[in-house]
Amino acid sequence: MRESLNRFASGTAILGGLVQFLVAVSILFLPVFVTCQFEGHDRVCHGVSYVQQGGNALGYTFLMLMIVAGVLAVASSRDPNWRRAFFSRWLAALTSAVVFVVAGFGFGLAFAPGGLLVLLAALLTRPQGERSPNSPPDAAA
Repeated sequence: MRESLNRFASGTAILGGLVQFLVAVSILFLPVFVTCQFEGHDRVCHGVSYVQQGGNALGYTFLMLMIVAGVLAVASSRDPNWRRAFFSRWLAALTSAVVFVVAGFGFGLAFAPGGLLVLLAALLTRPQGERSPNSPPDAAA
C-alpha cells in the first residue's frame, strides 16, 4: 500500500513539475500576451511573449523560480532519499504558492494547476519508515 502511494506521489510530482516548467517556458517565449490596437474602424491584434513585451526583473525572477521549482519537483521523483524528496516537493509547492499570490492576476494564475499537483505530491509523500496516522501498528512494537 505504501509503495503504491509513493509511486502515485512521484507521478503527481512529475506531472506538476512538468506543468510548472512548461507554463513558465511558454510565458517566456510563446506569444501568449495579446495586445490590440484600433486602426480606423478595424481592430488589429497580435501576440507577444514576455521577452518581447519587455517584462520586468521581478517577472523574470518569478518565471525562473518556477522553472527551477518544476525541475526540482520532477527530480524529486527519482530521488531514493524520501526525506529529501519530501523537502523538495514542499519547497516546490511553497515556491508555487508565493508566485501565485504575489504575481496574482498577472501570470500567477497560470501556475495554480501545477502548484496544486505539486502540493498533492508533497502531502502524499512521507519519509521512509514513517507511518501514516491511519496505518496499523507494527506487530513488533
